[in-house]
Amino acid sequence: MKKNNINHQKGISLIEVLVSLLVFGIGILGFISLQLNALQYTQDSELKTFATWRINELVENMRSNIKGFEDGFYKYEVIADNSGSSSNPNLVNCNNNSIKDCITNECSTEEQAKYDLKSFICGNGSNDVNGIKDRLIDYNLTISCQPKDPPTEQCNLNKPAAIKLEWLARKQEGSTNSNSNTNYKDEVYHIFNI
Repeated sequence: MKKNNINHQKGISLIEVLVSLLVFGIGILGFISLQLNALQYTQDSELKTFATWRINELVENMRSNIKGFEDGFYKYEVIADNSGSSSNPNLVNCNNNSIKDCITNECSTEEQAKYDLKSFICGNGSNDVNGIKDRLIDYNLTISCQPKDPPTEQCNLNKPAAIKLEWLARKQEGSTNSNSNTNYKDEVYHIFNI
């Protein structure tokens, strides 16, 4: 008896190959999307770690300059533009070379506070440490404390103080408005006692 070759097909058809390529392509696109998201979250995490590290360093500097903190020299609020320059002319200016270097010189409590804030925002060239303006886009920084009773400009050392640092972590592709709902802001909020 002769066998029918049509019923015993050997190999695969072109349609099967195309379907398997389509399934494989969809899988690869999903994998690429997953990798891109993982990369973005890694970058977000790196920025948050950097901000937390710099804030902890600033808090330690405040603790070493208790009188400067108590006198309110560390109180600070800035809403920066894309260049990282302050909209308030009385605040830290990274191009101001008149702030004394307190690593090599003896400084008053106010000079130490100004130096600490400038190092935090602008970086410290002698140690090659980046400031927040070099790494964080559209940052907003607030350093606040609770005043003494009766209310004065001095900070109450017995009550907690706070540092809030917020920045634009992700900007929607093609967006020119940093306040757009499609943008993602990240922040570190640190409450501490001196």
